Amino acid sequence: MKAGVVSMIYAVVALRRMGYVRKGSVTICTVIEEECTGNGALASPLQSLVPESSKAGMKTAVIIPEPFPFIVTAQLGVLCFRASITGKPYHVLQTSAGSNAIEGAYALYSSLKVLEKK
Repeated sequence: MKAGVVSMIYAVVALRRMGYVRKGSVTICTVIEEECTGNGALASPLQSLVPESSKAGMKTAVIIPEPFPFIVTAQLGVLCFRASITGKPYHVLQTSAGSNAIEGAYALYSSLKVLEKK
């Protein structure tokens, strides 16, 4: 994402030249490992990123330099969780009396795909 970092810097330079950004009022924060675990993003405390956001008249904005073919004004990010799915084994002659954990995982996966489309 080196090109993204450069684009953030030049976006700030352009906004400053147009008079939208005061000198010293911008923090550029880059992190590693923001997509899989989120540990990099979690390591950058919110207080250090927007220290003046509570002052009257102050605005807070974020530039997310992802290679989208359109301008993004909000982004959800990645949701990580752990799920435990259990089954109940039964003999092949009585499979309907048990429950298949793999089928349960598929049902959960299908529900998450429906939620993702919303």
